[in-house]
Amino acid sequence: MIYIDIIYSSSGKQDLIYFVNKDNCGYNPTEEFIQSYGEILTQSNEILERYKFSQVGCSLLSCSHLGLDSNIGLYEVFSHFFDGKVKNDFDMLQALFSGFIFDSRFCYCLKINATFCWFIVEDSKFKILGTMQFSENISKFTVGKFFKRLRYAIALSGINLAKVKFLYWGRDENFGFEDYILSYDYLSDFFGKIDGLKNLSCENTIRLLSNDVKLQMILTAEMVINSLNESFKTLGIREEDGVLYSDNVFYKDYSSIKSSVVNSSECTYGIILDCEGKKGLNGDLNEGFGELGGIIYCKYNNILLNLDVFYCDENLLSDTLDTVIRNIQHYTSRLKPINIIVFGKSDNIMFTASVEKNCSKLMRKAIANNTRFIDCRDFIISNIDTEKIDGFKLTNIAKSLGVLPVYPKHNPINDARTLFNILAKILQTSGKFVV
Repeated sequence: MIYIDIIYSSSGKQDLIYFVNKDNCGYNPTEEFIQSYGEILTQSNEILERYKFSQVGCSLLSCSHLGLDSNIGLYEVFSHFFDGKVKNDFDMLQALFSGFIFDSRFCYCLKINATFCWFIVEDSKFKILGTMQFSENISKFTVGKFFKRLRYAIALSGINLAKVKFLYWGRDENFGFEDYILSYDYLSDFFGKIDGLKNLSCENTIRLLSNDVKLQMILTAEMVINSLNESFKTLGIREEDGVLYSDNVFYKDYSSIKSSVVNSSECTYGIILDCEGKKGLNGDLNEGFGELGGIIYCKYNNILLNLDVFYCDENLLSDTLDTVIRNIQHYTSRLKPINIIVFGKSDNIMFTASVEKNCSKLMRKAIANNTRFIDCRDFIISNIDTEKIDGFKLTNIAKSLGVLPVYPKHNPINDARTLFNILAKILQTSGKFVV
């Protein structure tokens, strides 16, 4: 397929312009070149008459593909659908061919408030092709002009407009655009099928999906897509024939989130700890631990942040504790005991036994004077729906709250992260913390 049209220079010279695609276009093609394509499109009646009896079919672009009147020029065809910066005739042809003639993959255009973001699914993620924001007072003129510009930008991204699927968050999002966006799906319905994300507002959904938690956020379509990308594999998102699907469970990993701290004076710090017993000792806790894993946390308002992770066996216990204490003192100069949060009584017993066996008298005294163990088991049980849990194990509690149980279990760092996730979810949803 080739587009041919006639243009005139200021001196009256007649030239032919041709367009096959954006990389194959120009002026005055040879007849052999034209005839090598099976179909000619034009907006020139002269070209139409010239090739009337040719073996190569020739038709008007406006009539054969776009359903418009025959007595209009190329610019009128372009401006019927599009508006935007045009450097030359090839820009108009590229938009028309990409938007209506060439096939393309499916594309999704998300509208959040007055922002638009269009994207495709590629390489197991959402690839953003472009964004636009409507920033004028709503009127028939401003909305219509904006939508022509949006169409133009999407077409220049190489997307056939028939393959664009519009997405809204909720059912009140179409205000002002109902004359242009006639068919759309709701992203809230998509998330409503995912355990762990049901019945949440857009903002709360993004807070769960994003690894960067902000206390205040201005929601945009691009922000939503970037947050979805952070959880793309976790959600198991896939595309089939222009429809997005997801595995129907989402477990939030709070232990991997980031956040900016506005006022460090409002922060409190501590440790979430897990100990694994020694193998082959019939569960004797007084023999100490085999492995220890922990997280240095920061509690800031209703957000729990993972600042650092540490691990050791008994041989490295003294050096590890010395480093951990200095790290916490780096964050805060307050002379208060360090809260060490554990789940159940066994961790405290194993930790104390290992300290007695492997640390110097000076280190044992420092640990005794500067730490305080807090068993959070009762706190957690009092803040969950116990009827939905089959046994009060960390993994079962985590799943009931929609947070990530980190596998494999009985790895001290993984179990500490699972406990972190549970406490972070309770803090975010209720404002309550064990300390």
